[in-house]
Amino acid sequence: MQLEPFAYHLAIADRLERTEPDLWHWFQREHAGERYRELTEADLASRADPVDREGTLGRRYKLAETTRDRLSIDVPVTLFRLREAAVRAQPFLVFIPDAVCIVLPIDSAERRDDDDEWLATVGREIARHRLYTAQDGRVHVATCMLQWRVQQEECPPEIIETLRRLTLASEAYCDIGGYIACESRSAAMRALLRTDPGATPEDAEAYLSLTDRPDAAAESADRPAIPLELSARAGVLARSTAGSALNIDITGLLPPTIELGALDLLDQETVCNLTREVLARVLAEPATGMLAATAQAREMFPDASVIPDRKPLDHVSPSLSASVIEYLAFLLLDLATAEGTRLRDSIAVAAAAADELGIGPRFREIARQELRGRRGLQAGLATRRAA
Repeated sequence: MQLEPFAYHLAIADRLERTEPDLWHWFQREHAGERYRELTEADLASRADPVDREGTLGRRYKLAETTRDRLSIDVPVTLFRLREAAVRAQPFLVFIPDAVCIVLPIDSAERRDDDDEWLATVGREIARHRLYTAQDGRVHVATCMLQWRVQQEECPPEIIETLRRLTLASEAYCDIGGYIACESRSAAMRALLRTDPGATPEDAEAYLSLTDRPDAAAESADRPAIPLELSARAGVLARSTAGSALNIDITGLLPPTIELGALDLLDQETVCNLTREVLARVLAEPATGMLAATAQAREMFPDASVIPDRKPLDHVSPSLSASVIEYLAFLLLDLATAEGTRLRDSIAVAAAAADELGIGPRFREIARQELRGRRGLQAGLATRRAA
């Protein structure tokens, strides 16, 4: 059964490669070559030992290979066992492109998971290998690049938010991989809930009812509170099917609207492009094509000149939140009042642009508040120009 990266995975990888090609290609080289493999294998050997295929965990070895086959992966699987207790109590993947290396906690022999739950648990990590090798390793490169960026001083908030969303998407992908591996949604849900200390596997059946809202798990009075991100993943698993055909419903996994205070790289690009369009449209009008407004526009985008464009603006997308609409309204008002002369005409231009965007009422509300007592200027708000 085919399990492919989500659209969000590929969109972020494309964005990073397009905007930072040198850094992208460096990470691409460093995380796929022989040096990466040697360093990874040396680190693994310093912490864990290979599991004997004929020993007490022999059955789990066979189940892991069953999982690999169900996920259509054709590289060998090796299980390792940590020598010392670790914070991570669940099996985890050590990524090497041409081998699946799963590291088990030190007490793995004592755990009594049923076969289905073990298939789901190890399936999550084998699915991670599939994700990291798909599309020539683009998701792995994007993940490593973002992880490095967030460790740098004064990391921009949109990088932090992008890594958070990408990690959430990857974990949901792995949850579905566990579901495919064990062929039991209940077992896959138990494996998912084991990843968080605030939830217990016994709650799996209750969480399988999460088909409407991603935050239902956290709000329900008869279930323990768990993080919203975990409940969002539980909702994806509850709504998805993996029978004869794979159907993944990621509704609620990522924010439905663009919030100005929580932009990821894709949201940031959307807002920047929309800002450029607004600037070009407003500055194309003689009433606002003045030095002060143009200087203000170039202060926002010093890397590019603003090219006036008389083409009418498209209505804003429903995905824009109230915070973005308010930002656009204030942007239009700032441009209209930047010069200090011909204000009535420039305000009329801004009002017309707001109408083209479909945010005319909000623009006029803000403008009337900001221009209170200046009736001559408010008269420009009544102007409505045809697109």
